[in-house]
Amino acid sequence: MDGVQRYIANADDRPADEVERADAALAALAAQHLSAGTATGVYIYTTDIAAGEGAETVLGRGVQ
Repeated sequence: MDGVQRYIANADDRPADEVERADAALAALAAQHLSAGTATGVYIYTTDIAAGEGAETVLGRGVQ
């Protein structure tokens, strides 16, 4: 979740604590399911381009 928030903050040039947390929370939930093996793929729908790119970037690094 923090990685997605930082990505959005950097893309929008604003402090991470001012970033909407809903999209980052969706990415965290997706990561949880991927790491638990309850999902092999996820879709996250958002109208926030930076949030979508952030989720794709962070989740693309692999779930630890």
